[in-house]
Amino acid sequence: MVADTTHGPTPKGVLCNAGAGAAAGVIAATFVCPLDVIKTRLQVHGLPKLGNANVRGSLIVGNLEHIFQKEGLRGMYRGLSPTVLALLPNWAVSQIILQF
Repeated sequence: MVADTTHGPTPKGVLCNAGAGAAAGVIAATFVCPLDVIKTRLQVHGLPKLGNANVRGSLIVGNLEHIFQKEGLRGMYRGLSPTVLALLPNWAVSQIILQF
């Protein structure tokens, strides 16, 4: 019986790790996207002026409700495609590097 002396990663292992890293990145970006939309809008427009209005909930929840009512589910995921396209190679390569 001949022992396997190669200890390096196999091409199949590298591809599996790249796919796992890319999939994990897409899932994470999908969950975080509505919060990223709120963050970006607050950065662009600033904090809303409340005046004498009654505050029903937190700033985040109020913004999520506002976006969902005005723009629907599509508005909550605005910008997801460019994020995934830009970061997908990064997520895949980072998993390959972690394998070594």
